[in-house]
Amino acid sequence: MNMRIRLWILSVLLICGAGCSQESPEAQSGEQAAEAQNAAASASNKTVYLTFDDGPYPKLLDILKEYQVPAAFFVIANKADYAADLYRRIAEEGHVLANHTASHDYKSVYANTASLKREMETLENYVKDVCGCTVEKIFRFPGGSPNAVRHFGESIEEKMDSWGYRVLDWNCSGEDAIGKNISADTIYHNTVESAQGKDTVIVLLHSASYAPGTVEAMPRIIEYFQENGYRFGSITEEDAPQNWWALSH
Repeated sequence: MNMRIRLWILSVLLICGAGCSQESPEAQSGEQAAEAQNAAASASNKTVYLTFDDGPYPKLLDILKEYQVPAAFFVIANKADYAADLYRRIAEEGHVLANHTASHDYKSVYANTASLKREMETLENYVKDVCGCTVEKIFRFPGGSPNAVRHFGESIEEKMDSWGYRVLDWNCSGEDAIGKNISADTIYHNTVESAQGKDTVIVLLHSASYAPGTVEAMPRIIEYFQENGYRFGSITEEDAPQNWWALSH
């Protein structure tokens, strides 16, 4: 074989080897998109905390598991047969079990501070008894902290501190409990609109059978925050908001 033919074969082999070592454009663009999304979320320093009141509701847990995002469930003493399994599932799947009083009955919760504390402790004991799970010392007042201040005065802040509780309100809401059968579109748009201009977003939604639109809206809500560079945080993280007394939501 003469020298010219040998050089031609060597050139072909080198070109082929270089081509085979490269990723397909589709794979390369997919990886670049994922890296760009992660970099944007890290660089923007924007965090969203998903929180649900009154639950749990199983379909929401399925969606959170599919998207691999954490949430906090401010639960009440649900007497249904399935509730114990859902409390347990919340804890086992990395979400936060938080306190929303046992009854959610305003007359009982806001009767006096002794009744308030009894409601909180009753919820903790109930969850412990039915499933062995521990409720975090993180609390949300029914109706938010403005209700507490209205009934007990601003001294309730010190009282909650002395009992060892963090109080968490919200600054973004899907308004999914303002009436019956609020549509998924309305819940989505309410959430997106109230999140505008905020780098730290605590979303209030409801995990209950009376808010079926929330389940339908949830994938879109999660994808909105993903696409806009938000990290999904847990309210138990060290840098999570602490006592948040939002007197206007």
